[in-house]
Amino acid sequence: MKLVSLPLAAVAACLALSALGADTPEDVKKREEIRALILADAQSKAAPPAKAKTDTEPVVSPTPAPAPEAPPQEAKPEKATAQQEPPTMLPQMEVNQSRITEIDLEIAAQNKAIAREKAAAKPTKLDDTLNNAKLSKTLSFLGGSSSDDRSAIADERVRLMEEEKDLLEALKLARTKEEKAEIQQEIDALRAERRELDGAPK
Repeated sequence: MKLVSLPLAAVAACLALSALGADTPEDVKKREEIRALILADAQSKAAPPAKAKTDTEPVVSPTPAPAPEAPPQEAKPEKATAQQEPPTMLPQMEVNQSRITEIDLEIAAQNKAIAREKAAAKPTKLDDTLNNAKLSKTLSFLGGSSSDDRSAIADERVRLMEEEKDLLEALKLARTKEEKAEIQQEIDALRAERRELDGAPK
């Protein structure tokens, strides 16, 4: 009965130590030493008393106790493995173009309008034939203007639109609110002048 209770006492001692939360490597070593001592003591008590040596019986040396199995290594926290791995790097991105603002969109629209106005500024052959300068002067009492007059007005509109585009680019580069307000007033004046030209007789 005593032989059975001894291994149970060893197991109970190991469970008690593990229940106390011995997680440090020193505590693990102490547990292993206690297990080894308990197993060695249990084997020495369990071995039958040595018989008297006789000439016919061979001498049997006691077999060494099997080494206790190493307990499974406790899993190390993931932090240790994460520190060993190099950090994940994302591919580098290079921005080649600046952010598009409302002013950039206005400038693009202004460029389109200028191109359209330049194409319309040149009178066609039909317009020259129907609205030549001599004919339009004689029929001026009916209203209307010659193709040369309309071309001159269109050229003036193109000039005003180009000035407005230059002011929009300056507005984009303005730093202070005062500069922006001053440039915006100039733009508004140019737009009003252009509207007056649009209302001119055609």
